[in-house]
Amino acid sequence: MKHRIGNVLVYIVAGLMALSTLPKFLRLDPIVVNFTRWHLLDHITIIAVLELGAVLLLVYPRTYVWGLLAASGYLGGAIVTHLAAGEPFVMGPDGPGAIMPTVFLGLLWLGARLKRPSLFQV
Repeated sequence: MKHRIGNVLVYIVAGLMALSTLPKFLRLDPIVVNFTRWHLLDHITIIAVLELGAVLLLVYPRTYVWGLLAASGYLGGAIVTHLAAGEPFVMGPDGPGAIMPTVFLGLLWLGARLKRPSLFQV
């Protein structure tokens, strides 16, 4: 049962990350505004490709551990980007701040713990 709950959590995070690549690839206005403010607009496509790559590694069982590491790095970078831009952690006028990638990262690792407890054995 824990294994299934872990799978659900991991796939929810992977699905949300996959969905968040679409506005980046399509260069929708709110995303362009944020990436311009973060001085990352020139890198928006490669960031979306890296995010999608992490998702693909995460959902394929043989590369799950690599995906877990890649998604963790990606989400950690998102947290740092929000905080370095001076955005509030929880909520601000420009959006949710760093709370969303933090929640995704927490759910991802909770899912990993439930999905594969052997990863956490010393």
